[in-house]
Amino acid sequence: MFTHLLSRCRLGRRTGRRSRSDQRDGIVGMFPGNEFFTPEQELMLEGGESRPNICIIGGGIIGCFVAYWLRVKHYQGEIAIIERDFTYSRSSTPLAAGGIRQQFSLEPNVKLAMDSYKFLAELQFNLKNLSLAEGEQPPSISFNPQGYLLLSPREHIERVTDNLDTQRRCGASIELLDEGQLSNRFPWLNTEGLAVGTYGLENEGWFDPWLLHSAIRKELSYTQGISFIKGNAENFELEEIPSSSNPDKYGRTTYHVTRMSARAEDGSQFYVRPVEAFVNCCGAWSGDLVARLQRSLPPGSAPVLPIPVEPRKRFIYVVHCPDGPGLDFPFLVDPSGVYARREGLGGFYLVGKSPTEEEEPDHSNLEVDYRFFEEKIWPVLANRVPAFEKLKVKSAWAGYYDYNYFDQNGLMGLHYPFSNMLVATGFSGHGLQQSPAVGRGIAELICDNSYKTIDLKCFSPTRFLDDKPLIEHGIF
Repeated sequence: MFTHLLSRCRLGRRTGRRSRSDQRDGIVGMFPGNEFFTPEQELMLEGGESRPNICIIGGGIIGCFVAYWLRVKHYQGEIAIIERDFTYSRSSTPLAAGGIRQQFSLEPNVKLAMDSYKFLAELQFNLKNLSLAEGEQPPSISFNPQGYLLLSPREHIERVTDNLDTQRRCGASIELLDEGQLSNRFPWLNTEGLAVGTYGLENEGWFDPWLLHSAIRKELSYTQGISFIKGNAENFELEEIPSSSNPDKYGRTTYHVTRMSARAEDGSQFYVRPVEAFVNCCGAWSGDLVARLQRSLPPGSAPVLPIPVEPRKRFIYVVHCPDGPGLDFPFLVDPSGVYARREGLGGFYLVGKSPTEEEEPDHSNLEVDYRFFEEKIWPVLANRVPAFEKLKVKSAWAGYYDYNYFDQNGLMGLHYPFSNMLVATGFSGHGLQQSPAVGRGIAELICDNSYKTIDLKCFSPTRFLDDKPLIEHGIF
């Protein structure tokens, strides 16, 4: 499937990497609260056209990890990341709760999480080039190793045991606790209505998403020669592939994406013409990019394979409860979907819950609905952890899920019917925690023509066309 990409990867090579001083000369500003800013326009040629080998659309955490793993795999071609907002104020990455867990029902999701945890646990080694280049301490992401505690009623026991078998088969260390064991281990917990809980003994926890994103962007810009270009993708130019006169099983013509037009902050237009491939890492707005691809097709063409992803707004509340659980408080998930985790050591906690379809809030803004906390979250928390009856809300924010409304699982692979457009999106709330392994998977497709580390073919976007949803029971 990816032979055309592989052959082009071998042809397009950089003649040399910039010196570190040259890399720093490209920095022209600063992120709020950070030490660097990298809208490097150096690939822009006369006439407003950039010609990288790989163009990644979307500079969030997944797009950055695709670029990172391309370099780890010794890919020497030019890589450009197109990002419309260098403050990342509406990006899913920095607004997430920052948890990572192995407790999924599908084997590929368990393996993605385990592999990503390993990367994060070895982050200082993996980003060693950054510390050497900057003469500073290795990056910290404020990682807190602590298990998830998923609580379940009696009617879910069969599913819990099936999930546990899958997780343990993958090598995850998960403990099954009955109601009495839950009470003994976590005396602050009200076990009414519960039958069991599953508790991660290792390779779970939480971290600061903004610190991780900042660290990987530094690595890419300072030491890996990745160019960040500020702009908003608009339209595409396509070329029909002659061999497509024999339609495939879907009966559709195949196209090569030759050029993308984008709009700069000042309103001017520029173009990106990659030698090899585009990668759609637009997160919650991936579907918008697909709409632009559809508009670029010749009149009368069959519709582009939809990417069933849309933004869904989620609230995270910071609460304070001085008498609440201490260091033994895990990342707690109630059967209702209400979750809570400790934030530091001063009696602060992050809490939230995904709304039902009927409760979905307007996603046109990032305003917080405090009534949702009072009506849907606090009563559940106070019942499950009685100490939380006295909590007080201190602050809150809203962020976006790149919500896959087809089956709430990630979409990875070639975006049919385009020969050189790949996609990595739609992870519906677990993209951040799986991003290191997802980025490596896409890099393997580009460089090796197949997945090498974890078999991720089940995440192909064509499952939407085939109407074969991939059901994951560990989504909340």
